[in-house]
Amino acid sequence: MDAETVTSALRAASKVGSAAVVIIEVCDASDDPSSSTFVFQRKTAGYPAAHFVGSLCLFGGNAEKEDATARATLERELAEELPDAFVSVVMANARAHGRYLVADAKGAYAFIACAFAARIRATNVDVDALVTDEGELAVLSVSQCGCESFAWSYDRVFRDYLVLRDGPHDVVEDAQGERRDEAVKISDDADVGEWAVLV
Repeated sequence: MDAETVTSALRAASKVGSAAVVIIEVCDASDDPSSSTFVFQRKTAGYPAAHFVGSLCLFGGNAEKEDATARATLERELAEELPDAFVSVVMANARAHGRYLVADAKGAYAFIACAFAARIRATNVDVDALVTDEGELAVLSVSQCGCESFAWSYDRVFRDYLVLRDGPHDVVEDAQGERRDEAVKISDDADVGEWAVLV
């Protein structure tokens, strides 16, 4: 998708925004990807987009005016949602995964999501003891994700990550069913310097 198409989609939306999210992969001592689990947030009652309640979401969230960069947004959002020690491990391992245009089907809302991926060792974190201050924590294998719905079409972001890691992947193909939104990769660079420079 070229810059002009992205700009047009953003201009056509009634409301636009920016977000930074992270795919959190926890690998065991064998470092075998097939035994990895992934840490998600499950949206719960009270989430403003009520149709996503029960859906999985990548951790992270919307940029605020004081956030200079996508990394700053990600770190601030994670600090609001997860324990400090876990946030430190995630941020130390966060690598750029890609930039996505996410738009709802009605054209009411569109945003740029800067997606990161953090591959962390189970020996560095106690996933069983993790708690989240927003939504519910969901720690799932890839196969368990196949029957889940994802908020904001983040299953597309997750699948792209799995394809880069493993090759062709259909486990989370269209897991959401009838889509209310779409996520399209527009760049490999998620680590934008200034939030103003997005496209």
